[in-house]
Amino acid sequence: MPFKSLFLSGSPDANPVKDRALVKTELSEVEVVLVKHSDFSRILDICKDFASKGGNAIILCPGFTHEQVAEIAKTVGKDVSVNVARGDGKSSLAARKAMERAGWFNPKKA
Repeated sequence: MPFKSLFLSGSPDANPVKDRALVKTELSEVEVVLVKHSDFSRILDICKDFASKGGNAIILCPGFTHEQVAEIAKTVGKDVSVNVARGDGKSSLAARKAMERAGWFNPKKA
């Protein structure tokens, strides 16, 4: 059985039903799912489903709060690793500028 990871990345226009991809080798599987941070109950459902199907590790983008990370860890239990991708201040600023250019903070696009 391969090591199974789930990477959750936030996007204001995400539809997690269709905005997903799976990359597999014999030893590893990585599923990437785009989610709306504002739809946290759906995020918890995705994590529960992943854990129930034998998932091993969840990786979260930097947009998740400490409280959300804790709730996800509580939801999936001790047998699923929960990790957070974090950058330094300079990296976060560069990402924010790119998000602004893409229109992430424009309410008409979100």
